[in-house]
Amino acid sequence: DGIDLTNADVGEKVGDKANEGWDIYKLDIRNHKQPNGEYYSEKEIQSTINNTFGKGSFNVDWKKYEKDEEYREKTNYYYFQAKYFVKVDKIDKLTDTYVDITQINGKKLRLNRVPAKEAILHNMKIVDKVMYFYFN
Repeated sequence: DGIDLTNADVGEKVGDKANEGWDIYKLDIRNHKQPNGEYYSEKEIQSTINNTFGKGSFNVDWKKYEKDEEYREKTNYYYFQAKYFVKVDKIDKLTDTYVDITQINGKKLRLNRVPAKEAILHNMKIVDKVMYFYFN
């Protein structure tokens, strides 16, 4: 194009921001602060997992969490997935290019559809308009 954008501020793009936990996912996050300045707590971690995946779906064994890196990584994965999971109250509009939803907290959100070959869907399967999530 012949335009030098070396010093141009082009704004924030998708992928510019790291997801919370990206740098501590293998560590004991109870020893680390959240973006709000508070430490992650056992109660918050377990409660967040319970609220998203259902009580009893994954009960954290804190002694194992402390000693087993693989278990800790799995637990942290579930926690951060649960923390940022979009909880839908109702679908407001459905088109070929986007879906408008209302979250359970009342916030409106537009989700743009992407081609299946570009989508990163893991641990999920849709059968008869019901989403199933698989863990182990």
